[in-house]
Amino acid sequence: MNNFHLQKRLLIAAAGGLAGFFLTLLAVITVIVVALMSGTFVFGGGTPSPGGKFVVNVLVPLLICIGAAIPAWKVGTKWWYGLLAGIVAMIVFVFIELNGGGQVNYGIFSQRETIAYISAALVSAFSVTVGRNEFQSKGYVLMFVISVVATGLRFIVPEENFVVGFIASLLAWILLPLAVAFATDIKRENGAT
Repeated sequence: MNNFHLQKRLLIAAAGGLAGFFLTLLAVITVIVVALMSGTFVFGGGTPSPGGKFVVNVLVPLLICIGAAIPAWKVGTKWWYGLLAGIVAMIVFVFIELNGGGQVNYGIFSQRETIAYISAALVSAFSVTVGRNEFQSKGYVLMFVISVVATGLRFIVPEENFVVGFIASLLAWILLPLAVAFATDIKRENGAT
């Protein structure tokens, strides 16, 4: 397997992770906009309109699902398997966002939201690797290390600093698909020799 092929696969995987991250970010921004439009953030705020409820309950999970499926598709899985990975990642993302426990902080890229982003990226990447014969255990270790470092980066900085949460989440969404693409190509290369 030539070096150009590996570089191309890595570039496609990184681009897929980047696209998935920004689609998921768009979903979160959509929730914030709907909440602002309905006055939810104001003391004694109202409830969203039926259109707002549709957006929050249907379109936002769909955006998160497709966002989490894009990296899986770009790594080379079938469309239905990537969609399944996206659905599982969306469930994890929404569960962490809604049931994070502990002290509630609704700030953008708070610790809980950053963990939701990183977990969704990890679940999407891990879902791609399940059942593939071409994936090595080194890839799982690499995925785990990337997730721990990104999460640790978020926890060593004060909660108010959302830039670190953004960077940690972005890195996880780019590096985890890269790890999957790299580990599967190395396994294929070793099997071919």
